[in-house]
Amino acid sequence: MRPRSRLDDEHREDQGDDGNWSERIVLTAGTPGAMLLLFIDDDSPCYLELAPIDDDQSFTEFPESESISF
Repeated sequence: MRPRSRLDDEHREDQGDDGNWSERIVLTAGTPGAMLLLFIDDDSPCYLELAPIDDDQSFTEFPESESISF
């Protein structure tokens, strides 16, 4: 995952690898059969992941918001 380039900050180096952000926050939530992870790098949402709990299960779309628990 590569953080988005920030043109307003000349001290940042967004050239990849595992990312060069100064602060990362990960918010988690759950839904039946999966975890939701929202990655926030330097106060900017950058990545939303739906991670199945069971290795044999997969999802083709995100769940309805009513089924998400925080």
